[in-house]
Amino acid sequence: MGIHDTRLLVAIQDRDVEAIEYEIRKLSNVNYQCQTRHTALHSAVLYNNVEAVRLLLERGANMMIIPFNKTYQNGHECPLLMAMMMGESCELLQLLFLRVLSETTALRSDPAALAVTAKLTQYAMMYTTPRVFFAAFEYDGVVKRVNPAGLTPLMCTLRGVGLYEKSAKKCARIMCNVLTIVDKCTEIGWERYNSKQTAECKNGYTALGLLMFDVIADRMQRDTHYTEALDAKEKAVALAIANGGYAMGTVGGVTPTGFFYPYNEAEIEMSRVHLQTITRNREVIAFFKKDFIPAMFGKMLSSMRTALGMATHVRLGNKVDCSVGQLDADVMNMIFAQVFNSIDNAESELVHMLC
Repeated sequence: MGIHDTRLLVAIQDRDVEAIEYEIRKLSNVNYQCQTRHTALHSAVLYNNVEAVRLLLERGANMMIIPFNKTYQNGHECPLLMAMMMGESCELLQLLFLRVLSETTALRSDPAALAVTAKLTQYAMMYTTPRVFFAAFEYDGVVKRVNPAGLTPLMCTLRGVGLYEKSAKKCARIMCNVLTIVDKCTEIGWERYNSKQTAECKNGYTALGLLMFDVIADRMQRDTHYTEALDAKEKAVALAIANGGYAMGTVGGVTPTGFFYPYNEAEIEMSRVHLQTITRNREVIAFFKKDFIPAMFGKMLSSMRTALGMATHVRLGNKVDCSVGQLDADVMNMIFAQVFNSIDNAESELVHMLC
């Protein structure tokens, strides 16, 4: 790394725009990769320095460089996808990349670049805001984009967040964005998994069906596993207390009857971690079952309500003698609310519709 590369990194960290401009002009290779195979553009993204990113892109920095080295793949993405993964707080940075991307026509014929941009809507839905998602969707232009595993962005998001996110609050924030997107693009809720080459989920599943009947089931299975592990520890402690057990060199607590817990500090901490895991897991399950799933299903049904209203409207459907067409909006809403509640409480009906 040359002296100007080092100074540029310091300027990016310090957000010194004047120094950034000067050092970029002095670079002999704007796409130079350091020992970890990162470029100056990677560093600018890492520090969410929008001005540095803009200046580097103007100089010709490559947003598609993936930091490989000769023996292993570095864990980071190319600058474009790395920016998407930085989250909602980097919205301006993400929109800048998408604007520059849309202006760079040469990338639309580059196979390597196309492989990267195919991930844009998936990353945008999972990591950032609806505004960025729709900008990515406008660039991509493919209504039913699926990844190599056959999953749509909605399926990837519900599966990834549903399986692995530990915080119910973070789940709620991400799913709020998902609902905003589905509200504007209801059809993506009805897209179904169809792949013979992979087994990410069962063929015919919608994203909501995958969440309800596979992901939540996996969460509940983990809940049972952790609960049984904790129960086994509690039973062992109870048995030791009943026998008046006390092990020299261990630390625990004195029970009301004067006995000691024969467990060391590490084992007590492990039980505490299990208990926290159970609590968080149950909070996530409760959020999805009580809040997100009904809201998501309601938005999916809204398109059916619109279709019925249009089909039965005297002018649009040309069904003058149809009594349903004479219903006003309030009555129609009440009927659909009843339909929704009856379906929502009937698992077999949900399986039939969503799987």
